[in-house]
Amino acid sequence: MCNQLRMGRSRRPENVGRGRPRARAVLAECALAEILEGARALVAPDVSPLAVELAHSPLGDSTELEAYFGSLPVYGAAENRIVLAGSVADRPLHTLRDLLAAAIEEQCRHALVLLPLDGSLARRVRLTRGSRCARARRRRRRTTSCARLRAGRCSRT
Repeated sequence: MCNQLRMGRSRRPENVGRGRPRARAVLAECALAEILEGARALVAPDVSPLAVELAHSPLGDSTELEAYFGSLPVYGAAENRIVLAGSVADRPLHTLRDLLAAAIEEQCRHALVLLPLDGSLARRVRLTRGSRCARARRRRRRTTSCARLRAGRCSRT
């Protein structure tokens, strides 16, 4: 299975260069290149399209486009489109993973600053973790007591 991104004749990006075939052709090439650039930035730098089809004729030497896309674009197609393998969509977004790792690291640094300064790092972490566990246990006791009160099974009522 593959994913196809198209810029048909009736869609808005295609209408930008209406009446100007050369501008329309340049916009189509740039748009498809940006789509591929986004996939490479978010998924993996080695992403290559299965096919690139352009509705216009070549604007000149297409060796740079061929090098960028990894294959020679097909000219004179019914519509402008880039075809990516379905496995590209199944890959994890590495950029998000890096951002998440940076956010978690920042939270850990902040938590370490809040820890008491006396004792070893392990002791400081145990103290913080222990106080959180005690709060959670108290909170659980309160909620079960409230539930018993509501159900009428408590000796206080």
